[in-house]
Amino acid sequence: MNARVFSLYWDNVDPSIVAGQKAVFDHFGIPVNQHRIDGLDHGEWIDWIMARMDDVDVFLFIDIDCIPLSKHKLSEGVQKATQGVLYGAEGAPNHIQPFRSYAAAWYVFISRQHWRAARRPSARAMPYVDTCQQWTDMWHIHNFPVELVAPTVCIEAKWDLPGRPRSLGIGTTYGEDCFHLFEARQSNRQYFLEKCGMITGKVV
Repeated sequence: MNARVFSLYWDNVDPSIVAGQKAVFDHFGIPVNQHRIDGLDHGEWIDWIMARMDDVDVFLFIDIDCIPLSKHKLSEGVQKATQGVLYGAEGAPNHIQPFRSYAAAWYVFISRQHWRAARRPSARAMPYVDTCQQWTDMWHIHNFPVELVAPTVCIEAKWDLPGRPRSLGIGTTYGEDCFHLFEARQSNRQYFLEKCGMITGKVV
């Protein structure tokens, strides 16, 4: 079983963010494929990866300003995906349908086999769905399991989840799974670098 990690970033992301994410994955002994493709739509890039990486059984797609917090949780995510679970951080499209949660593009495990069985749903954002939201919808339609990791701590609350106002924001921790900075282009990257340093035990 082949599992791989993929992350996309544009030229407007500070290099320290890229280096910090890689340092965390290096610390856990797990390779991360960081693709620098300026201006490429996030969902289009994910579709491109899914369509071409035929040797990969399980994918973890993770935003460049998101890092795993535990090697054990990474292994658990891979195992869940192998069993057909769409497993990821909980998000909600506040600008489209704030009443619907889905496995968000910034941290999501997906099985190629089940993606094919679900008729290869696109990850692209559309007027009625956010990036990767169609995956959750199609998993439900095909009665495949979906597991969402709820946020547990947020440094600067900004956005809502269904029934939970202002539960997402800058510097959001999802249990023991991941930390997501959000809005990495802004001037708050120190939160991210400090978290990377806490995990690796080194200054990033």
